[in-house]
Amino acid sequence: MVQYQGGRSRFGRMVRRRFILACLCCVTVAVSGCGVPDISAMRPQVSKPSALVYLAGSIPGWTSNHVEGIAAAEQVVTLVKQVPYVNWQSSLQGEVANTQTPLFILVQDGPVTSADLQLAQQYPQRKFLFVGSQMQAGTVPQNAQVVVPNSTMTAYLLGWLAGASAANFQLGSQPSGALPGTAMGNNVSGALASANTTSGLASGSAGLANAVGNPLGGLTGQASGNLVPGGTTSVSPTGAGTGVFLGWAGGGIPQVTVGDIQSALVGGWVATPVVHPVPVQLASLQSLSVSPQTGAGAQRVIVVDRVVTPAEWAQVKAAGALLVSLCPQPVHGPGWMAGPVLPSPQTALQFLQQFGQSQSSWQGGVIHQSSQPTIAVNGAAVSQSLQTELAHLETDLQTHPVHFSVAWMTVPAAQRTAWQFLWVNAPTS
Repeated sequence: MVQYQGGRSRFGRMVRRRFILACLCCVTVAVSGCGVPDISAMRPQVSKPSALVYLAGSIPGWTSNHVEGIAAAEQVVTLVKQVPYVNWQSSLQGEVANTQTPLFILVQDGPVTSADLQLAQQYPQRKFLFVGSQMQAGTVPQNAQVVVPNSTMTAYLLGWLAGASAANFQLGSQPSGALPGTAMGNNVSGALASANTTSGLASGSAGLANAVGNPLGGLTGQASGNLVPGGTTSVSPTGAGTGVFLGWAGGGIPQVTVGDIQSALVGGWVATPVVHPVPVQLASLQSLSVSPQTGAGAQRVIVVDRVVTPAEWAQVKAAGALLVSLCPQPVHGPGWMAGPVLPSPQTALQFLQQFGQSQSSWQGGVIHQSSQPTIAVNGAAVSQSLQTELAHLETDLQTHPVHFSVAWMTVPAAQRTAWQFLWVNAPTS
């Protein structure tokens, strides 16, 4: 009996100990649930790098939300700041000096200059991504990437648009459908003599039709044929009062390279092999009401390779001219017809993947990128049919790259010599 009671006592003590232990466990769980969590244990295993993005001025296609979304897809956290184009350098300099952000991105609708690159050189421990319209002369440090458009392709498209538009306008002023001072006929350019419509330009010329389907007759590695419509020899429009007049703005130092100017001339020549660039001064443009037979007032379409001043824009408006700009224009004044655009955010920022996945894979240098559209067009100044042909040509150039330096050598030597005045003082690279 006593033995039974003693066993029962041991059993009771065991039950009580287990009960107390269970209560302690419950209290511990409750307290831990209400207390401060262990932050260090909750940190993600992989941290995302960060970047500060400067948008200098108003840039078409670039908005804060758009940039942040693209960067997030590349595993990079961004803070986007919209800053005035004027004096953005000093503002960015202060950000770099006072923050520990590992990557700085600057987007500007203008050239990437040596001053920009000097900022990267001053802070070699940081990384810089510059997106601009072109790369000016300078050495890119290893901690910087420069993303710019394919300027020669852009210039070719702008030259083609200028030449085709000039031909349209000039043909519209000729009741006979023939251009003055040229041996116009089916043996040279049936397209230009057949109609004053864009569709006529494309359908009447085998060369121009091929230019849309195969931009430069297969010039992807070497010259492979004549670019003149129908495979004939073009008239050399070097004399006054001959050819399709295409104005070329003088008065200033070109802000595009010699190669870009030559590519634009190739584009104009493919559009019409009798294109005749004529130097004009924007500040003293005359009314375009004069008959093109005199050679005066015929430059309805003008190519410009530098920034246009407000006074010049006013004169362009007064004269009724249209400008095709080979370089970005801070202001699109009356008469703006077309110009280059920056690579899209999707194209320019795709290289963030290198930074987001592994900072050690970053490689400095210049990256030439093209995204469609490559140029911006004023729809009020360019017909829809011509815009459609331009889009087809641009698509083909994207899929079939062209060596424009080779294409330039297919232009007759007489014309290349006569056009040398167009790139005096232009940078070579």
